[in-house]
Amino acid sequence: VARLDKFHDRCVSAVGFTSDGGALVSVGGDDNHGTAVWEWAKGDSSVPSRSMDAGKEQVFGVMASSSEAMATFGPRHVKLWTMGEHGLQSRAGKFGLGDAPKAVLCAVATPSGDVAVGGDNGYIYFFDWNGVLVSKTLAHDGSVTGLCAMSDQQVLSGGFDGRLKMWSWSCELAGQVELFSSEAVTESTAMGQDLRGVRGCVKALDCVGNRVVVGTKDNEVYEVQLDSGSVQQLTSGHCGELWGLAMHPKCDVCVTVGDDKMLRCWDTGSKHAIPDKLAGLPYAGRTVVFDSTGEVLAVGFKEGAPGAGTPIWILDYATLQV
Repeated sequence: VARLDKFHDRCVSAVGFTSDGGALVSVGGDDNHGTAVWEWAKGDSSVPSRSMDAGKEQVFGVMASSSEAMATFGPRHVKLWTMGEHGLQSRAGKFGLGDAPKAVLCAVATPSGDVAVGGDNGYIYFFDWNGVLVSKTLAHDGSVTGLCAMSDQQVLSGGFDGRLKMWSWSCELAGQVELFSSEAVTESTAMGQDLRGVRGCVKALDCVGNRVVVGTKDNEVYEVQLDSGSVQQLTSGHCGELWGLAMHPKCDVCVTVGDDKMLRCWDTGSKHAIPDKLAGLPYAGRTVVFDSTGEVLAVGFKEGAPGAGTPIWILDYATLQV
């Protein structure tokens, strides 16, 4: 549709469409984080219609309400950009004393005209476009990693506590879905035997109506229906480095192991994970191999219990039991 390739010299670290889709904002990975507004829908994509430097601070993301109103955010800051006499000008969001986040991880424009941002301290902050803090709420027991404006005048948040929450613009909780305790999360994916932690930690989310798609820190993707609270896993994969891979000698199946202490089985025909065919391991896996019959497989580990040596397991493929 369009190639926008005559502005950034280094990586493009963040992009965001305006709410009407007519313009795209891009942020570069150069020292000053050069930012460009591309009005690509008008047919001229050779040069940006506006550009500025976002500053020396690292930029995690950009949210564009329009080509004349946007927000950039990252470690310890959010900048609110609006059109001034000399082009786009920024105002820093003032968090106040006591609850300032070490990092701003997400942002969304609200229909009420404010900007909501999520911090690594669990707070959601609502700013006006002058950078004035309108309100704030402690939303999650961990980082707020995703925000999305919903069609019914609410904002949806996701956090590292494994929860999705719906908020009114007055910071009142309107509902929530607990991913960490849902059957789809707890039963469809096995953790490594000695790993502990919250499941369903939200890393990214997007929504259309009551349908939400969530990506987690464990490389899983879930579809959530907010009206019913139903959760369905769409896909899953290794989180961490993959080290070992073995092909089944007689079936279109391969098995993988890695640093996440998981053994996973994959259908090479459909190119999907085999449902419920996975096992938690006691240590990080380094190698895996099938025997000639395909009935058993051996796993070699990175390490073992202190003073006990490094183990090798031989598992029955049908049950994935030792």
